[in-house]
Amino acid sequence: MNERRFDEAIEALEALCDSFPDAHDLAEMLSTCYIREGRPGEAAALLEKRLAAEPRWTGFAANLGQAYLNLGRREEALRVWRSLLSGEGGAQYYGPVADLLWNAGMYEEAVETLREGARLEEYFIPCTTELIRLQRLRGDDEAAFADALRLAARERNPYGGRTKLIRDIYLEADGKERLLAMVDSLSIGAEANSTFFALTSALLRAGTGDFAPARELVAGERKLDLAPEAIHYFASAMLEMKDRRKAKGYDDLFLELIDLFMKKHSRSPMVPPRRGLPVSCRQVPRPFQ
Repeated sequence: MNERRFDEAIEALEALCDSFPDAHDLAEMLSTCYIREGRPGEAAALLEKRLAAEPRWTGFAANLGQAYLNLGRREEALRVWRSLLSGEGGAQYYGPVADLLWNAGMYEEAVETLREGARLEEYFIPCTTELIRLQRLRGDDEAAFADALRLAARERNPYGGRTKLIRDIYLEADGKERLLAMVDSLSIGAEANSTFFALTSALLRAGTGDFAPARELVAGERKLDLAPEAIHYFASAMLEMKDRRKAKGYDDLFLELIDLFMKKHSRSPMVPPRRGLPVSCRQVPRPFQ
């Protein structure tokens, strides 16, 4: 809607709302126009009456919170927005409420709202994913990293798309030793997805030029019994890091992984990638060839 014509829209919507008092979508549109036109008092008056009559219409609460915020009534805005969480089906609004709070500059409240949502099993993944995004925007890389590890620990197959998130946060963060200690604590014994975290720890160290832990896991005293997806993850991450860091040592380690893969999983359809490697590394026969 053209902002210069809000006054015309308001005039038309006011008439429509008078004619159709039960048309909640029209009332919500009118309140939006009031807010955009700089008339939050009128928006609040309209929405308070409408929300009392129809508390299940979530758009009323969302706009009323914004109207209160524009009026300087911050605590009332927070109360109204958080009321969305207590109604029927309220759990689905943790993300949207956190977004409203964040955009209103209520950063701590937004983070706490997402943490509450993440305690619910069915909303753990979406709320934690959004929480990580907000923490990175705030520059709280350590908290974002810890939550990214929690996500991976809960995954049935942790070798998916979130692995890059862990590496990206690590590369951007200060205090890398603390982050490595977090990963190492999850790579011990019977911890869920401990092999994944052992490989991730080795990869993060390889990114700084320390390839010894990675070699130990592939062919040394700490050699792990790696499944095809683990080798594929390890190899794919190394290639990405090779492209980014241009560090030496990746090619030799990759060849050791290929050799291990061909010995253990030669009939697996999951083949480690070979792009970006010297020709000598790429000329490894695929299974069944």
